[in-house]
Amino acid sequence: MKKIFIFALLAVIANSIVAQDLIITSEGDSINCKITKVKNDFVYFTFKHNDRPVKYQRKKL
Repeated sequence: MKKIFIFALLAVIANSIVAQDLIITSEGDSINCKITKVKNDFVYFTFKHNDRPVKYQRKKL
């Protein structure tokens, strides 16, 4: 019974965990987004604009 309770508790906790990415630009602006890929010179991310997802890439500085 104790194992079932612990498993159920962990399942509820794991379901409620949500990652949030924040990019801070060199100008001090912040972008709430989901980072999808990081390469040598570029960061690829998706954010919402007017309730639509927008894919974007930005050169690392």
